[in-house]
Amino acid sequence: MDEAGAINTMVWAGPKYLSDSAAAVWIFWPPASIDALRSAAREDGGDYHGDPIFTQTLSITEQFIQSVMKKADSKDAPIILHQNPGDTVVVPAGFAHQLAAELRSLSRDVNHLRQELRRAEGAVTIAAVKREVSSAFLRASELVSQTGRQLGV
Repeated sequence: MDEAGAINTMVWAGPKYLSDSAAAVWIFWPPASIDALRSAAREDGGDYHGDPIFTQTLSITEQFIQSVMKKADSKDAPIILHQNPGDTVVVPAGFAHQLAAELRSLSRDVNHLRQELRRAEGAVTIAAVKREVSSAFLRASELVSQTGRQLGV
């Protein structure tokens, strides 16, 4: 869970994706569903030391999603996004999330969106995010090029 939000741009993925439609699959839980998520995780019998959301040992399965949904309102259903190279995912502040990605992929994260990008009510302006994503994408592209040169690709 990111307190300030983050953005993730996938710049490359290997030839074999996790599924037919995505190199990465994101699962987001709205803030209103966090208590149900924690409760289901604890009932699942995992060996969590502290908050199960922050231990990073919880793997989300379809069965686990159904367990959470029995405890939460239907409006608190998880949001599932598919990401491929060139796609940018915005991680909203306060949303618990998990990512399953192709083992051979490269993404550029910008964590903790700068304070000046957020308005008083916590929203982020589209223009500011576009600037931040463009900057992150350029840095990531440079990193991919440097890595490729080092590997002789």
